[in-house]
Amino acid sequence: MIHANVGLIEKIEKLPIFALIIPFIILFMMQKLKYFFSCAMALALVSTNASVAVTVDVAVFPEIKVAAEYLSLSFTGSMTGRQTFSVSVTGHKALTAASSAPDWCAVTCINGDIPSVSITVTANPNPQREADVTLSAEGMADVVIHVAQAGYSFERSYQFSDGVIPRNVLQSYLSRAITQLGFLGEGKTLTDWDDNARMVRNVGAKFIGRAIACWAAEPQTFNPAVLGYAEAKMKAMHQLDPDLVFQSCIFEIVSKQVDQIAIPGWVFEAFGLPVENRNFRYDDIASSQMMRWLMDGTAIPDITRQETQLLFYYMAVEYMKTGIEAIHWGQIMLIGKFDTNLAAFASLLEKVRLAAKTYARRGTVICDGHTAAWGEIYADGKLLLDFTSGPMLVEEVIHEPHKCILRVGIADSRYCNTKGGISPSGWSSDRGLYLVEFDNDGVTTNHPGVYGTDYSTWGWDEISWFTNLAEADRNGWLEYAVGWLANNDLCGYLQMPGCIPTNAATDRKPFYRANSSATCADGKNQEETIKRIWSGNN
Repeated sequence: MIHANVGLIEKIEKLPIFALIIPFIILFMMQKLKYFFSCAMALALVSTNASVAVTVDVAVFPEIKVAAEYLSLSFTGSMTGRQTFSVSVTGHKALTAASSAPDWCAVTCINGDIPSVSITVTANPNPQREADVTLSAEGMADVVIHVAQAGYSFERSYQFSDGVIPRNVLQSYLSRAITQLGFLGEGKTLTDWDDNARMVRNVGAKFIGRAIACWAAEPQTFNPAVLGYAEAKMKAMHQLDPDLVFQSCIFEIVSKQVDQIAIPGWVFEAFGLPVENRNFRYDDIASSQMMRWLMDGTAIPDITRQETQLLFYYMAVEYMKTGIEAIHWGQIMLIGKFDTNLAAFASLLEKVRLAAKTYARRGTVICDGHTAAWGEIYADGKLLLDFTSGPMLVEEVIHEPHKCILRVGIADSRYCNTKGGISPSGWSSDRGLYLVEFDNDGVTTNHPGVYGTDYSTWGWDEISWFTNLAEADRNGWLEYAVGWLANNDLCGYLQMPGCIPTNAATDRKPFYRANSSATCADGKNQEETIKRIWSGNN
């Protein structure tokens, strides 16, 4: 197999000399193919004994693989909606039909001065994304084009190290992401850790989102006993699957309780500051313009303040020491409200990534956050985050109770709206990767189940709406959402719901749990559906 760059013309040098009779052959075949030209789904046949010019959109299909009897186009770029590439025949054989193409790959003959084949690739909820398209001409050998759709053609791998996570590895993890809030939280929110561990492994999850989080309870979360518990649980899981990545959270909230936490000397040293014998200072962290964040004694941290950076650095390193390899930074547009050009946040991330080379399991930390209308965030022309994340932002369907759909362009969603750039790992892309998740923002109204009640999903937040669906509808929604993303934006991935707090479930359970009801009394029975979806788009 020969690898060539995009735009190069790969030639198979077996072209016979038919200079005198070629025009007559072409005219003859053109007459016979009038019906074929009108059929967009027909397959065209092209000769390998011709000089074959392969032209590909540089931004979309960056790699071409060519062999004497096997021509493979590997689609590794992003694809939204519909893209087209053409195989142009510069030889002298008219095109004739052969076998059929898959339903997501329309092949059309173009009757021009130089016969050509246009192959239009569209996305499809069917997880099978690869097929062979055979092109040939009468009396000539065939060319087989292997079609693999963007986003599904990446090489699955979970290997990364030394501060670098390749794009295909990041895609591999995002395509197997599940929210498992409190998984490492010493049973304070969940009591059935063994069944959660079983479920995570059974479905094939690799990225365990929000496994440990701190929401205005800093002394409790960063208690050595709690962190030790988390470390022990991660070690137990890594013995079973060393590729698992566990994510922690540093949210857009700080409480007065940080005054109880002593600042280790290594925190001051990382910032080039004299070591002091003191605790963190809430008043030096809290934004004076954004006090009382949801509850008394809390505020939104101001990332431009040095004390905030000291606290966040401390949290990040303490997490990484336990085995954490990913950090969700919450709503960055809130902590960075006064951060001109995000210079302070960029400086913090630089220190955290440097510390990861010493403290993280594989010398790497994967960073994401909610950026909403800001979209991708940059510093010095480079992306600050490895990927972005946010709520699904579903749209209610009027007159169809509890029904919701996904739509490109709704609110400040990520769908088909991410920008590219140079990633923190050094690779470049024209589109950024992202996760969408079931939001548990706590927003409910006094009208549950009612259409159009402000910023809500039928009167609930997203996970409460999902929990209140019938089991078959929950299963169907997961299949629909994964298929919709594949059909519209293959840069986006659905973070499956594993364990998420609810505040309006009709069964009054405080958590939605995907576990099988046969093994978990609170399970909602999406476990096998998640497993089937993931095994189907492997």
